[in-house]
Amino acid sequence: MALFQHRTPLLNSLFMSVSFLGNYATYTVWATLLALRRRVVQAQSLFLVASVAMIVTDLLKHAFDTKRPYLLLNIAPLYPQSAAGAAFPSGHVLVACAVFTFWLLATRVTPRRVIAVSVWVGLLALSRLYLLVHWPIDVCAGAVIGVTLGLLLHAFRSDALRNDALILWVMIIVISVILHKMLVEDSMIHLAFGFSALAAALVATGRAFSGRIRTALRTLGFFVLLASVFVPGMATTLTIPSGILTGIGLDRSQQKSDTLIDS
Repeated sequence: MALFQHRTPLLNSLFMSVSFLGNYATYTVWATLLALRRRVVQAQSLFLVASVAMIVTDLLKHAFDTKRPYLLLNIAPLYPQSAAGAAFPSGHVLVACAVFTFWLLATRVTPRRVIAVSVWVGLLALSRLYLLVHWPIDVCAGAVIGVTLGLLLHAFRSDALRNDALILWVMIIVISVILHKMLVEDSMIHLAFGFSALAAALVATGRAFSGRIRTALRTLGFFVLLASVFVPGMATTLTIPSGILTGIGLDRSQQKSDTLIDS
């Protein structure tokens, strides 16, 4: 934790900003912008990869349940959003590595892109260490697991996933209802399952409807989704209907010409 010994106001602001930009909500906004630009396949891919990575992260955190550094050192965290939850693995790093590994494999890999992604993930990992919310093993494990997850998701991506997504969506709804009945209070679990429900709904129902109705439903669905992101306790309840609205509202007319990610 040598980084902690060199804290300055400038570094505090820098690393807090990096951690904020690496939060889960960023991927939601990113996917929203892609979908509104009619980059439907890109938005769906981003939702799927990020949501699967979030669930894997939460499962591992609850399995290991390790304490964050600032708790053991009895220091108030600089980044209040990280005050809850277990340390292992780093969700910020895991999700980023999964998303960007998938993105690099799905596009033309260039040295410039690899360097840009490496620098961003490196800054994100440093920010988590600097803010004392993770141990070095947390960010290292997050990177390894995230890259592996991105490789696996890219290897298994296909149009057949659309049919499986409908089954996954129903399963997630059932699990979400059970969590509510069990009075599970961890908002991040509800957010992860709600996010996944939206991703599955996007893929499963993305071909229906057309015209102005589709545009209206798409817009309404994403507004509901954004509300759920900033009110995590309502995430599961809100993202299921927003998934339906967004899925049936997305414009699929340009799917054949829609590349996975902008080159």
